[in-house]
Amino acid sequence: MDKFELAAYMDWLLRRALCRCVRLYEAEELVSDTIVSALDALEQGVTVTSPRAWLARILERRFCDMQRKRYREAASQLIYDSEPPDDLNLEQIFEDEETAESIRRGIALLAGIYREVVVQYYLNERSISEIAGLYKLPEGTIKSRLNTGRKILKEGIIMEKYRKESYFPDYLFISNSGQMGKNGEPWSLVQNDRATMNVLIVAYAKPLTISEIADAIGVSTAYIGPVVKKLTDGQLMRCVTNRYYTDFAIFTEADRTANLQDELAVAAKITPDLWKYVDAGLDELRGRDYYKRQKKYAARKLESSFIVRSVQNAVLKLRDAAYGGMQPLGEYPERPNDGKWYAMGNLYPYGYDFSRSPNSRYNISGESSCECKNVFGLKTLANYDYDTDKSIFGGTHSHFGKAAVIDKLLYAIKLGRDELYPLIDNMYDDTIDKLCDMKLVLKTDGGLEITVPVISREERGDFYCLCGKITDEIGAAFTDEITPLASNPIRLPPHLDSVPEWIRHLCCVDSLPMAIVAAALDSGLYVPDRTGGAQAIMIVEDKG
Repeated sequence: MDKFELAAYMDWLLRRALCRCVRLYEAEELVSDTIVSALDALEQGVTVTSPRAWLARILERRFCDMQRKRYREAASQLIYDSEPPDDLNLEQIFEDEETAESIRRGIALLAGIYREVVVQYYLNERSISEIAGLYKLPEGTIKSRLNTGRKILKEGIIMEKYRKESYFPDYLFISNSGQMGKNGEPWSLVQNDRATMNVLIVAYAKPLTISEIADAIGVSTAYIGPVVKKLTDGQLMRCVTNRYYTDFAIFTEADRTANLQDELAVAAKITPDLWKYVDAGLDELRGRDYYKRQKKYAARKLESSFIVRSVQNAVLKLRDAAYGGMQPLGEYPERPNDGKWYAMGNLYPYGYDFSRSPNSRYNISGESSCECKNVFGLKTLANYDYDTDKSIFGGTHSHFGKAAVIDKLLYAIKLGRDELYPLIDNMYDDTIDKLCDMKLVLKTDGGLEITVPVISREERGDFYCLCGKITDEIGAAFTDEITPLASNPIRLPPHLDSVPEWIRHLCCVDSLPMAIVAAALDSGLYVPDRTGGAQAIMIVEDKG
C-alpha cells in the first residue's frame, strides 16, 4: 500500500468515523487525523497487508486521543466571581473568553432541571414568565431553579471534584455468562465507549446521583443522563432513590492474578495425564458423521470447541462443587431482548498494556450464543463460540453488536446466496473483509467459503454429550489437584447483593482451563491448524 491508495478509503473511513462521532465536523476531523497518521506510518516504511484493518486501528487510536483531549478540556476550573444580576446580557456574560468557557462548562454540569432554566434565561434570553409557560410550571418554581442554578455556578467546580477518570479514563471489558440479548447485550450496551465504561467504574463502589457521576468523570449531565438510563434499562445499573450503582462484579488486576502462579503450576503437573482423556474424546469426535463432512478448517474449529468446552467445564464443575454451584441457564435472570445472563467486568487502568498482562494468554469467556429465528427457512440459526487468546484458539468476540448479522451472512455464504448479502448487511463488503481477516471466511477461486462448522441441533446435542463425558472423566481424575485452588473469592461492595457466589470465585481458577490447553500446545500434545484460524466456534441450524 502507498499514500496514493489512501484516497480510495476516504468514504469508508468517514462512514466508520460517523459511527463514533456525534457531529459531522468531528467525524471529518477524525478522518483527517487518521489519514495524517497513516501517511506518517507509510513514510516510515510500514508494510500494510490488510488496509481496512490497519486503517480501522489507526482511526480507533485517534478517536481515543480525541476523547482524552475532550476529558482534559472538561476538567477546566469553573470561574465565577459574583452572582450575575438578572438583567445581565449575553455580551456581558461572555465578554471574557476564559470566563465564558468556564461558565459554559459549569452550565453543562448542572443537573437537568437547573440547566434547562439557566440556558433558557441567559442563553436563549427568555423571561421568567416565558420559561414558566414553556415548561408549564409556576413562575415561583422557575425563579427557585434559576437561583439554585446561579448558586451552583457561583460556588464553582474545582479540579478536586473530579476523579481521575475525567482525565485518565480506565478501560472496562464487559463479558457475560449465559445467553446474550438479541442485540448483543450486555456487551453492546458498552462496546468500546470509554465514557460509558467510566460511568460504570465510578458508580461501582457506592451508589451515586447523576450529578455526582457527571462530576466524577467531568462530563455534562446532559450526556450522562441518557447513558445511565441506557445502562439501567439494560440492567447493568440499578437505581435506588435517585442513586445509581453498577450491578455486576468488576475484577481488578489483583483479582485476576491472585492465583495465577498456583494455576500454572497445577496445569504443568496434570496436563500430560489429563490430555489422554482429551485425546480419547477427540478420537470419538472424529468418528462422528457431522465431523467427517466438515472441511479441514471447519473440522479444526469443531475440535477447538470440543477441547475448550471439555476442559473448562471440568474445572468449573470442580470449582462449583466446592463453593456453590453455578445455577442452570433457566434460573438466570431475564434480561432485555430475550437475554439471560450475568455480566462481569474486567478493569484495566488507563494506559494498560494488555500484551504485558501476566494472565492475558489464559483469558477465556464462557460459551456465548446468539440465535436468530425464522431465517432461510430454518426454525433457528445460532452460533456458539468461545473467546480465547490468539496464541491458543483465537478470539471471536470482536463481532459483538452485530452477531446475528454475521451469522446470517456466514450462512448465506454457505448456501452460495450472494444476492442476499446486501439484504443482510448494507456494509457487507466491510464485514466480509473482517471475517476474512478472522479466518472465518476464505476467498477461493470458486468464490467465498466459510471455515465455520455447521451442524444440526441434534448433532450439537450429541457433541455436548461427548464433551460432558470427557468433562466428567477429567473431573473425577483430578479433583484433588484442582479443588484447593478455588478458595480465594473477590470482595464486593456491601450494597452489591445481586452477584451469585460462583462469580465471586471465578478468578480462583479463571486461568486454569487455558493454562492446561496452553501447556498441551506448548508440549506438542495437540497441534491446531493455524492457517485455518482455529477459533472455537460453530453454527447450529434447526430445520424444525
